[in-house]
Amino acid sequence: MNLFYDPGAQSGLYELAADEAKHLIRVLRRRVGDQVRVVDGLGTTYDGHVQRIDRTSCTLDLRKSEEKATRSDYTITLALGPTKKSDRMEWLVEKATEIGFDKLQPVLCSHSERNKMRLDRLHRVAISAMKQSLQSHLPAIEPIVKFSEFLDRDTSDQKFIAYLGEDTDTTIKNLVHAYTPEAGQSVSLLIGPEGGFSADEADQAMAAGFVPVRLGPNRLRTETAALYALQCISMLQLSSQL
Repeated sequence: MNLFYDPGAQSGLYELAADEAKHLIRVLRRRVGDQVRVVDGLGTTYDGHVQRIDRTSCTLDLRKSEEKATRSDYTITLALGPTKKSDRMEWLVEKATEIGFDKLQPVLCSHSERNKMRLDRLHRVAISAMKQSLQSHLPAIEPIVKFSEFLDRDTSDQKFIAYLGEDTDTTIKNLVHAYTPEAGQSVSLLIGPEGGFSADEADQAMAAGFVPVRLGPNRLRTETAALYALQCISMLQLSSQL
């Protein structure tokens, strides 16, 4: 079943958001009586059917079928320096959303090659990936902030920074077991831009409670490093369910 996204969705007769209605009518060619499923991006899923269709709008008859206050037992924030090419950032948002995370926080670092981002575009990519992977939580895409500002704001319970300093020999695979997220806790993964973090930035992060880790023996692109680290943390949730 195709998933539709509407942040204002509610039980009862409801007019679907214009963009989604256009997709339902013109692309999927749904008809009155067809079954539909709608999510609001905050964890609530609605099931129902098409009640009425005209050229530009669609009315649904919905009933709440599931409500999840949070995506999982803990939240994951990806904080990273934007990639030089925008398509690589879009790829990361798509794949990370499919795996499951809660917030993307771009940070402006000393080696960053971009200081602006198309947040609207990344938001649309995240919506598409959420729908494709049949999830009900949409990750937040935050405006870019300075590195020091992110450190001041971040209040996560567990913090990791991917850093290639000479004294960093612990891999995230070995460390995640010691830092297993418990219910209600939060995790931040700090990934550098294509030029990596400066030594001063690494020192600031560690002073703010970030634990330096390696992501394996290979040198990874920013988007690959972020996805690898996210998967390592996400595996904890899967293993806890087995």
